[in-house]
Amino acid sequence: MKNPALLFCLLVLPFFGYAQESGVVPLGNNFFYRGLHNPIKVIVEGYSCDSLVVTSNMTLRRSSGCKYTVVPMNQHTGIFKVSALNEGDTVFIGQHKFRLLTTPDPVAHVDGSYDGRINIGVLNRARRIEAKLDDFIYEADFRIKSFTALIEKGDSVIYKEDITGEMFTTNLQSHFRELGPVNRVVFENIKAAGPADILRELDPLRLTIR
Repeated sequence: MKNPALLFCLLVLPFFGYAQESGVVPLGNNFFYRGLHNPIKVIVEGYSCDSLVVTSNMTLRRSSGCKYTVVPMNQHTGIFKVSALNEGDTVFIGQHKFRLLTTPDPVAHVDGSYDGRINIGVLNRARRIEAKLDDFIYEADFRIKSFTALIEKGDSVIYKEDITGEMFTTNLQSHFRELGPVNRVVFENIKAAGPADILRELDPLRLTIR
């Protein structure tokens, strides 16, 4: 899974008197997506990147310097605690909270064919049903866990099969080879797992043979 280009900056304000305040300045949306690798940058004025101590209730890894990658999962809120090393002492700087969101549901397709018509040659070459998240600025992978395949002729269902996983069975593929323009293939009860292994039930996919 590629890292989405989501960047946050935790900015700590200067030291005034005996009190040190902290603030958070996001350079993008002020939330993270569960199951995705979200890059962040942590900056504390007056301290080097190497002197920072950053902890979180999410999986947090330092990539280089002030840059980190955070992967939220099932937490309700993302929390960061920022401290710094100062002459042998650890100075607490501040705590910062972010909203955590689940990615939208993907759309099912067969070899790039979505709801509508599909060429019989394309269908016969296809080996699986897939799911893709369209119009989303970050890349997220989804895996089909199960689905039901129906073959219709007119208003009648002439074949039905419940399948575990994403692959078409040999039996289903043999029925595909017998299809003509009067037939329609419907995939329903489609369940897909995405980031953070959250299970989704997707909209049915209806394909008319051409």
